[in-house]
Amino acid sequence: MKKIWFLVAILLILIVPAYFGYRYYSKKQSQKAYLIQGEKLAQQYCATCHLFPDPNLLTKDLWSKSVLPNMGARLGMKSHFDFFYPSFGNSGKPLLSQDDWNILVYFYLMNAPDSLEQTESTKAAFDTVFFAAESFMNFKGGIITALKAFNDKIYIAEATDSILSEVNLTTSSISKEKYDWPITDMQSVDNGLLLTSPGYLHPADHQMGTILTKDISGNDPKIIIDSLRRSLRTSISDFDQNGYDDLLICEFGHSYGQLSLYLNDGTTYKKKILTSTPGAICAQIFDFNQDGLDDFIVLFAQGDERLVLYTNKGNQQFETEVVYRFPSIFGSLYFELADFNHDGLWDILYTNGDNGDYTPIAKPYHGVRILINQGNNQFKETWFYPMNGAAMAKSHDFDQDGKLDIIATANFTKSGKPAKEGLIFFHQEKDMIFSPYMFDDGDINQWNLLELTDADLDGDMDVLVGAMNLEAIRAQQTNATGKQQKKTSVLLLENQRITR
Repeated sequence: MKKIWFLVAILLILIVPAYFGYRYYSKKQSQKAYLIQGEKLAQQYCATCHLFPDPNLLTKDLWSKSVLPNMGARLGMKSHFDFFYPSFGNSGKPLLSQDDWNILVYFYLMNAPDSLEQTESTKAAFDTVFFAAESFMNFKGGIITALKAFNDKIYIAEATDSILSEVNLTTSSISKEKYDWPITDMQSVDNGLLLTSPGYLHPADHQMGTILTKDISGNDPKIIIDSLRRSLRTSISDFDQNGYDDLLICEFGHSYGQLSLYLNDGTTYKKKILTSTPGAICAQIFDFNQDGLDDFIVLFAQGDERLVLYTNKGNQQFETEVVYRFPSIFGSLYFELADFNHDGLWDILYTNGDNGDYTPIAKPYHGVRILINQGNNQFKETWFYPMNGAAMAKSHDFDQDGKLDIIATANFTKSGKPAKEGLIFFHQEKDMIFSPYMFDDGDINQWNLLELTDADLDGDMDVLVGAMNLEAIRAQQTNATGKQQKKTSVLLLENQRITR
């Protein structure tokens, strides 16, 4: 009898671990299979509309509670596991089964980190040489939506009261005009200004955007184009070379938007939709292939974040090519063209830091980048400076040493409040080696827009910096009636090159 129990014990010792080991192995194999299948599903359903979003770009919590519910709703899904989604997005037939969607979600949640590891940037010194900072103009609220300089005049659009201010640098006089809606862009035209307004400023799919003309004679502004989808910026060029200026309009929209070209025949504008996707945020016009016809590059945010080259083929036809693509949650905001390496090719200075939608946390990939032109419409990132909430960057040889410098803003700083690292000047010491500098007055507001002009009329280039006060934006979005104090809304960085 003892031998039997001994044999039973031996069998149990051998079989039980083997049984649980097999179950553990099977579970691991099932998990591995789910992860492989989940990645394939993500590539199939997420990478068809935009660049594949790597799970490491966001935390588990944000994927689970914010991004995946938003993404899933657009695919017709109602929930994942026991987490139910708000009723928005695609309300039609789901594009994939619930089991497949849960597997896709499982792939993201198993691979996403609990927190994002922040990238350490070169610590900025305080500028005591290049610029002297001083207040230029104060507004209550401090939401500057457009900031432009034309012919010794500064134009400042502020959203709280939809006021457009004109500052005459020669006479120091200031005139103001109220509009129905905020102005987000201005261009100088014969006898006045061309103004762009989105209508209601905050994310929505309305068609309240307008293009207006304001002439120097003091007549009331005139609407020349209406029913635009949250139009943000307008560029002007005679694309078809008929002698009349055409309008390239970035209709950012929200879920719906478009890039549209309004062709001018001298009497009316004829609309031509170039791209029917949301997120067109800014454009740069130039003759890229030097054939005498104006081409342009457009930055798209809002989902499929990309830079697209539109090559003018003549006869009002354009050939498109995506020259650079960014992850869908990068938060693209601005770019401009400049030749950083002096090879005769246009390079790209790019900023990403929009943090106002579904994922409001500090992100290590927010910042300022230089994409060097490799030729054949190929660009390569060669310089990056981490800058939480980076909004805009502009280049100029401020000290006239033959090398382009950079000035950059950020409004979503790591603390969520005004901070000195929200305004940084990058002095190019050697080829593509930049030293960062911040300012004592950098934390008196949150910064957004930049305009380069000789504001003190002394012969060198100064910088005007427009605020984007997040507290004022939240107050406006919630219709808060609390009294807002006036504070510096436009800061002047006065170039000290001549005085030193």
